[in-house]
Amino acid sequence: MKTTQNPIFFVLMLMLLGLTTTTFTSCAVEGCTDPNSDNYDAEATKDDGSCIPSRDKFIATYQVNESCPSGNITFQITVTASASAENAVIINNLGDFGQSVTGTVNGNSISIPNQNISSGGFALSVNGSGSINGDLLIINYTYNFSGGGESCTMNCTKL
Repeated sequence: MKTTQNPIFFVLMLMLLGLTTTTFTSCAVEGCTDPNSDNYDAEATKDDGSCIPSRDKFIATYQVNESCPSGNITFQITVTASASAENAVIINNLGDFGQSVTGTVNGNSISIPNQNISSGGFALSVNGSGSINGDLLIINYTYNFSGGGESCTMNCTKL
């Protein structure tokens, strides 16, 4: 008994095998692969360019109500992205000093390392930390100068 092979059956089997192989080898999960981003996806194996840096939620102009031992004042600050690192920001007008300081964002927290600025003819040293929750940014900072200094709290609301 002679058997003939059906070429259509053979082609269909090859196509099925190719489809199965493609399906099992194309299991890359696309998403944000940067663990420092707000939308990090631990299951993602291929970055799709959708990462949102943690600092982005800080970038805005804020109305500030500041409380210090010497008194309370109201002013505005602007937080902008720094080109130095993806998690770095620039805080313009911290403490109503009219100067800029840098900060580092980690999740919902910000740290302001010790840095020197000048305001009103005084050389100041400032540092602090804070956190953001929705539209409210709270920053606690300390400034020192040769004649003294104090610690203040800034309650900042996004405009």
